[in-house]
Order: sequence, then structure tokens, then C-alpha cells
Amino acid sequence: MDTLDINIALDIAFWVGQDSCSDLAGMLCTSKLFRALALHDSVLNKISLHPYFLTPSRINLTSSSRPFFGRCFEDANPTATYLESLRLVCREGRAEEGLQLLYTHQSHLPHAAFSQALLEVCLGHYDEAMTTIASFISMTNSYEAADAFASHVCQQIMQIGPRKIRSHCNTLRFDEYPDCLLTGCGIDKRCINCFLYWFAVMYLVLC
Repeated sequence: MDTLDINIALDIAFWVGQDSCSDLAGMLCTSKLFRALALHDSVLNKISLHPYFLTPSRINLTSSSRPFFGRCFEDANPTATYLESLRLVCREGRAEEGLQLLYTHQSHLPHAAFSQALLEVCLGHYDEAMTTIASFISMTNSYEAADAFASHVCQQIMQIGPRKIRSHCNTLRFDEYPDCLLTGCGIDKRCINCFLYWFAVMYLVLC
């Protein structure tokens, strides 16, 4: 590896961590060179943070896994940005900053799109929220899939450990409250208003 072109060496490091950042453990413990490659900003920006995504409590400040995650966040890893936005919201009540993170670093994750819509409506940005949630549902192709992604976001919030600061009860804004409960609105046939409303209620209960 010492004689390889630096760009090729970095590509190898990224390839090692492409499926999971845990696979970089060997490189981190091997030598100073391998550690430097594994912690290079171009690698941390793109590697998979699947272990953190599955167990988001690992991103908390008291977690022994936080330092590595923090490096990935500093290097604008999209998954790290999404998870940090959730932590700011549910652990510190800094919803505006969490939303700004999602605006600044766009992610391909459907979870991030849903979280953006959720924060927008809870912070009083109804029109923006309806545009974002429509895009999210279009991205997921069905209300059933959208429900699965949104439910996973709520599970991640619970795993991070919301402090129930209740900082958004006075800013939640719905221009049209859903009135479709008696018209057969269900998981496979649901209006956008109803979908976002009930998840917003769940968010207010959690946070």
C-alpha cells in the first residue's frame, strides 16, 4: 500500500468501508498509514454508517462510538448529517438547527426527506412541509412503504432517547386538519394531510 498512488489507496479504503464502517476496524488498527487512509475526509464522507443507522443510540455524546461518528459528521457524510439532525432535535430541542442541517446537506435517504417534512410542519412551515411530504411519498412509491420509512424514523428517535422537551407544541401548524377518518382512510389509501398529521402528533408525543 505504501507504493500505491494516494487516490488508488483512498479508493481501496472506501471500498473496504462501502458496506459498513465496521469493516474499517482492521485498517484503523494496522498502521499509521492505514489509519490515516481510513480516516481521510474523502473516505468518511462516503462510507456506509449502517451500524449507526441501525442503532442510532451510538451517536449520543456519551457513547464510545461518538468520536468516529463525529468525524464522519464533520466530513458531511449524508447519513451522519441525517442522524445528527435527529439527535439535535430530540436530545437538545434544537429543531431549527436540525432542519437547517437537512437543508444544507441533502441526502438520498427517504428517512431524511420525511424528517424534513416533519420538522417543517412542527416549526410552522406548512406549505413547505406539504411539498416535501408529497415528494417523499412519490419517492417511496406507496403509502405502505412511506409508512414503513416514517415509522422507522420514529423508532430511531426513541433509540436516540428523546428528552421530551416539548418545544414545538406552540409552533405546529396545520392549515387543513384531516377529516377523512370516517371515509376509509387506511395504510394503503391515505391522503397526504392525514399521513403527515398523525406522524406529527406522534413526534410531539415523543419529543
